[in-house]
Amino acid sequence: MNSQLEISKSIIKIASPLVLTGVLGQLIGISDIFIAGRLSSIEQAAVSMVGIIRLISIFIAFSAATGVSALVSQSFGAKDNKAVTKIVEHAITLTVIMSLIISVIGYFSIPYLLRFMNNLGDPMVVNYGVKFMQIYFAGFLFLMLSYVLNASLQATGDTVTSLYLSITMVVLNIPLSFLFAFGYGPIPAYGSMGIILGTVSSWFVIVVAAFVLLFAGRKNVAIKRIFRIPSFEMYKSILSIGIPSSMEGVAKSASRVLLFRIINTTPMASFATAALGIGLVIENLLMMVPNAAGIATMSLFGQSLGRWQLKRAKMIGNISIVMSIIVTTIMALPVFIFAPQLIALFNKEANEFVVNAGSSFLRINEWTLPIYGMSLLIIAMLRGAGDTKPAFYSAMIGRWLILLPFAYITTSYFHLGIRYIWWAIVLDKFFAVIFMLSRWFSNKWQDVSLRSSLLYNNFLKGLDDKAIYDFLERIKYPIMLDSNAKEEIIDGTIRYSINGQNIVLERIGDAISVKEGKDLLEQIQKDYLSHNVEPQPQS
Repeated sequence: MNSQLEISKSIIKIASPLVLTGVLGQLIGISDIFIAGRLSSIEQAAVSMVGIIRLISIFIAFSAATGVSALVSQSFGAKDNKAVTKIVEHAITLTVIMSLIISVIGYFSIPYLLRFMNNLGDPMVVNYGVKFMQIYFAGFLFLMLSYVLNASLQATGDTVTSLYLSITMVVLNIPLSFLFAFGYGPIPAYGSMGIILGTVSSWFVIVVAAFVLLFAGRKNVAIKRIFRIPSFEMYKSILSIGIPSSMEGVAKSASRVLLFRIINTTPMASFATAALGIGLVIENLLMMVPNAAGIATMSLFGQSLGRWQLKRAKMIGNISIVMSIIVTTIMALPVFIFAPQLIALFNKEANEFVVNAGSSFLRINEWTLPIYGMSLLIIAMLRGAGDTKPAFYSAMIGRWLILLPFAYITTSYFHLGIRYIWWAIVLDKFFAVIFMLSRWFSNKWQDVSLRSSLLYNNFLKGLDDKAIYDFLERIKYPIMLDSNAKEEIIDGTIRYSINGQNIVLERIGDAISVKEGKDLLEQIQKDYLSHNVEPQPQS
């Protein structure tokens, strides 16, 4: 019971700043829709529609951030600070390379993509959207760097620094977006383009501030350089975890591209687009709690896996799921009751169609948020284990084989109205939670976590499973029960440091032998057995 209480307190402690960070992050998305709504419904539709493209690009940024989160949390859990620094420095270089490629592709392809999405909608929506997104891609490097640096800090449990950076972001972003959108004094009014000009400017400031903090060495993550000679082994470790997670996000967001195309075949197409954009912003605001709990849980979960404490990791996950369900249920109730008022708040014209369509979206979807939040939590925990493929499979099946066919058949073929698109979204959420729960209870993520770790790739790889798990259960687990124990991989050996004493292990062929500290290891194993510590569950 004490252990469960301690874990609950740790989750709340780490998640609380993240909830505030999430609120601040959502305030930016909300302000974008709000400012655009003060310009015109057409510009609001444009900002709503390009939001999906922005999500796709953000999930591509996650390919680096997710890989970094998993590797950093496990290395930090093992107290291998040198590995943490190495991972982050290589991730920065990788991020610069990736962002330049994505920016060029995005800048020149956006007109074609928006015309495809707009279908039969007002062509002015495309004109506004293209200008908006070309500025976005010009500053995309700063977005990717901010995600990677924040993910590195959050993986160590340092969510307070992320909160301060987010506060700075909002303090800069919202006023600058208003200023550039409507103009003041010598600054001309740029309309919807001004919204993204304010955002890009604030990204730049945040990235500079994050680099200053990390170079100062006062945080859990410290770096000494921005660029390193490319290490394809490290890039492979980061991207093998991150790419499936990125593809999951891309699959979800790309499905929304087609969803918007389907919506734009319905009556009042552009107004329906605005309604969905507003509804998604409000839903994302509610999802901050499971998202924050997911990041907090991923940090604690990954750190426990880094110390090979599987039972504790599973307990962390289960407690977090229960807490999220309770809080999300409480938050969804007022949204259900006051749905029309919330939608009208975002639309200056209080367009009757937008308000009615947006209200039906919220009332059909909000009662599913607790179970949807559960699936998001499990996805976050599996990311901490490096097990990112199941979420991708869930997105491909749920979005592309359930949501889109159902939405198309009911609206474009039978012309039943956009309400059935909202129900298609509900079906996808139900499938996601069933799929992810089955993976969580299978415990297959334990083996995936091991094989994605630096420990496995730099030391254990090539050994048979019996030798690997014998090392983990008989050597690593008892040692790492001491909260002061540190693990380092140095020149083909593993060094465990405990209160000034060392245990060094080396590979000799297909076996692991003790090079130094044999007596200390035997004493630790003896104490471990004498205290009748419950054995680890086998993966």
